[in-house]
Amino acid sequence: MYKLIRKVIITILIITFALAPLTAQAMDEFDLSVGFKTLPLLENKMSGVVPVAIIYDPKIPESQAEANAINKIIVGGFRAPHDIKLSAIMVSVDDLSALSAAKIGLLTKGSCTDKVASFAKSQRILTMSSELDCVKSDRSVLGIVSRPTIDIYLSEPAADEAKVSFSPAFVMIAE
Repeated sequence: MYKLIRKVIITILIITFALAPLTAQAMDEFDLSVGFKTLPLLENKMSGVVPVAIIYDPKIPESQAEANAINKIIVGGFRAPHDIKLSAIMVSVDDLSALSAAKIGLLTKGSCTDKVASFAKSQRILTMSSELDCVKSDRSVLGIVSRPTIDIYLSEPAADEAKVSFSPAFVMIAE
């Protein structure tokens, strides 16, 4: 009996640690800083005021809270690289019409749906998510992981569909 319990515990620990990188945390200021540092690496440079859609699902409290926190960071004077000034737009997954005004889309927990991805790609929006399964399923262009190490994931199919191009050097180093 002891060996069986031990095997079950070891199996649970292995599964937990294997899936840990796929578990998203809410985007915070550090994640935004990492994600926005990729902007100078775009082939079509952004400058001036850049509208950023914060996409959330109002039915998911964590998504709404994450969106509010991101909005507070951006509105509070978050500094993007170079001469880029960010302008936040809150966009519910239930009404994507405001998304067409954005150049960047930040996908909060639960907002990475096929509907959102298709609309964002059709509008040529650079999407970023902290949910790696969103990037691995080609529904987000970039995946940002900042803990325990900084990793940036690129979905080349999603980038191609959204007509978002990065410098070849960035494409080589992104996971």
